[in-house]
Amino acid sequence: MKILIVNSAYYPIQIGGSERSTQILAESLLGEGLSPIVVTVAKEDKIEYVNGVKVYYIKTPNVYHFLEPKVQSLLKKIVWKIKDLYSFESKKKIIQIIEKEQPDILHTNIIIDLTVSIWKAAYQKKIPIIHTLRDYYLLCHKSNMFDGDPCETICKKCKLYSCLKKHNTKYVTALIGVSKYILEKHIENNYFSASKFQKVIYNSVNDAKNSRQQDGKFHIGYVGRVTKYKGIEVLLDYFIHSYKNDKNVVLDIFGKPESLEYEGFLKKKYHSDNIIFHGLIPQENIYNCIDVLVIPSLWPEPFGRIVPEAYSYGVPVIVNDYGGLSELVVNGVTGYRVNIESSDFEDKLSHFIETRPDMREACFKEYQKYTKTKIVKEYIDLYEKCRGYAINKRKIGKVHNY
Repeated sequence: MKILIVNSAYYPIQIGGSERSTQILAESLLGEGLSPIVVTVAKEDKIEYVNGVKVYYIKTPNVYHFLEPKVQSLLKKIVWKIKDLYSFESKKKIIQIIEKEQPDILHTNIIIDLTVSIWKAAYQKKIPIIHTLRDYYLLCHKSNMFDGDPCETICKKCKLYSCLKKHNTKYVTALIGVSKYILEKHIENNYFSASKFQKVIYNSVNDAKNSRQQDGKFHIGYVGRVTKYKGIEVLLDYFIHSYKNDKNVVLDIFGKPESLEYEGFLKKKYHSDNIIFHGLIPQENIYNCIDVLVIPSLWPEPFGRIVPEAYSYGVPVIVNDYGGLSELVVNGVTGYRVNIESSDFEDKLSHFIETRPDMREACFKEYQKYTKTKIVKEYIDLYEKCRGYAINKRKIGKVHNY
């Protein structure tokens, strides 16, 4: 079976979880004997093989690549937003690839720059379409449902801007959410009303390379993009207030800052010998040296792959009880779900530091839900269900939850 997988970013770009999850899926499918082909956005057209997977890098159809610096003229930003609603150029390129590769399934993920036009391209070629929800691109003009504070509902501006995207969801055969939260958020807003299958499939993570390192100190880990909406300042405020002078407690910050200026601001405001900014380093060098992972994210994370990554190393997790993160922690067993801006967070973290509860075996057990073998089989099962689906005879009918 040949699967055409689309994601706006792919190796060597590794900004967030979407790129890693898509690459793991593609390579896992190859390992299971399927033929995955990836389409992604780049600055020039080229075809390369990444770990055996054929990758089409297609030149961005918009006025600038979506990952380019946002310092653009107002006119360019407006044109970019308009072109990102529907791209005839993307549609044309996807049709050319479909005609050349003859895939059985089109599997889309994040489609910034490529737009919903590629769904119609596949629909016209009678190719079943599976879409995995990994962000809020279809609901929110910023893709994150965060505007200083979390957006509990879709604002009028985003409803208007996204109406064409919503209209084109009718072409999608099967809908996957990387969490129940993100799946239900789209369904309750009447997206994908014609999809015949709906399912939650979590992201898979690579196997751990355990080599536990201990220095006698208690290490709190923060992993992810260093930016305000990820809650980094909430964590730093609490740490400075409670542990600045405690040399036995260390806050290790791993991840790329939103800018060097912002990182400089944090280092100056929260200066402490036991706060360490590590930047981007290999996964095993993160989880093998921390005692608890804290995810203070203020926005509704669709999933949060660093949770199962931590579990694979036996590391428990404290998360802000919001969005898809809430589904990943077994409260009191693999960590805690808390209101990150309340005394509950302070109580749970101090409990970890003072008692060092042993949750390693529970974390290892929970990790089994996210193994590559398990997740790829769930996708293959869905591919097989959709392969024989006749798009030209599709009717809006009962949704099959399985």
